[in-house]
Amino acid sequence: MTEQILAAHSRIQTSDEQPYVNLMRSAWVRMVGGSDEVRGMFDRLTIDGACELRRLYWNAVDKDFQQLMPETIFIDKLPLNLIDIGLINVIFPDAKVIVALRDPRDVCLSCLMQDFALNNAMIHFCRLKDTAAFYEQVMGFYLAVRDILTVAKIEIRYEDTVTDLESQARRVLEFLQAEWEPETLRFYEKARTRTISTPSFEAVAQPVHRGAIGRWRNYRPFFEPVLPQLAPFVQAFGYDDDA
Repeated sequence: MTEQILAAHSRIQTSDEQPYVNLMRSAWVRMVGGSDEVRGMFDRLTIDGACELRRLYWNAVDKDFQQLMPETIFIDKLPLNLIDIGLINVIFPDAKVIVALRDPRDVCLSCLMQDFALNNAMIHFCRLKDTAAFYEQVMGFYLAVRDILTVAKIEIRYEDTVTDLESQARRVLEFLQAEWEPETLRFYEKARTRTISTPSFEAVAQPVHRGAIGRWRNYRPFFEPVLPQLAPFVQAFGYDDDA
């Protein structure tokens, strides 16, 4: 939904979940040699190598978006870009990162409910225990590096957005240094005219509503085994532990 809100702005172009960062990461691995010791991989990355990775990224973007103007703000939206936040921090130190948060329990439920095509990441969303474990790995990594990242970043919560869309839209646009445009509040109108690859395309093409907040509670018996695993993230991101 955050992507569609921003895509309704006249200066903003969004990516619709394209693997640009994945391409850059693969090139980085080939360049420096893969290793379980990631710090060593960064140590072996030269300035020239970093510049080459940056060029590779923008060449891929330019191939898909040939009419990007200098004043355009490009949003690369792919949820699992978060696992490459360290590489993004190094290659794009001038980037601005938007971290879209939601109640961890609702995140896991939503992932289970989506009809994802299976790949190395989506295979985790076939069973709740695997989904919770994957969430723990990804968001645990984010929490571990959150305070040492040097890129500008902002966290926005789904629940805050659907409760007060305008204030959250203004907050994100101010962070991006983009002027306010009321069209962002009618993002769903533009979304209906765009090709949207995310499995939740029907939901993001509708006006905001609060019906999906706390939906996990309808499945509480199934969540009981994983609630202790998700509890640290519920607390870290400021949600009610619902004990």
